[in-house]
This record gives sequence, structure tokens and C-alpha cells, in this order.
Amino acid sequence: MSAQLSMFSPETSSDSAVCYHLDLTVTCADCGAELEFVGMPNGCSFYLPTVSIDRKTARFPMVRAGESVPAGMPGFGVRHIQVEEKSSPVQ
Repeated sequence: MSAQLSMFSPETSSDSAVCYHLDLTVTCADCGAELEFVGMPNGCSFYLPTVSIDRKTARFPMVRAGESVPAGMPGFGVRHIQVEEKSSPVQ
């Protein structure tokens, strides 16, 4: 398991509001295989836990106890859409 904690502060904020991201990657202790996180949306957000596009890194947003996420923190999400393949007309 590896964990990395990153600290962010909005440039427009005059207070000392700070957000953190805990990025977590896990490997099996027995065989060394990389494990994937399931059930979390892909992306990067300061408002909800997300997972990397390859599902190998979970991203957990954090703030100091008693504080809230400053408005306007950036982020992105990936939405997966199931596309049905259309058969080509026979010519």
C-alpha cells in the first residue's frame, strides 16, 4: 500500500482554508498484484471520493476537522456511456 497526501489552497481565498487529497494505491501483500477500487466514480474532486481512470488509485478529499471545502475548488469527472454497436447494412 502506498499513500500520498497533497495539500491545496485556493488562490482567491483570504482565509487559511486548506484542502487535502489522500491518494491511495494498494497491492496484494501475498502476490504483489495491483488491486483496483470499484464502486467509485472516475475523476478528481474536492467534494467526494473518486478513483483514477485505471481504478488503481483512490482519491479521498479531506479538510481539517470542523472546516468545510472552500467554494470553487476545481475538479473533473468521467462519465461512462454504454454504446450499442450498430450492424452495417449488407451491400
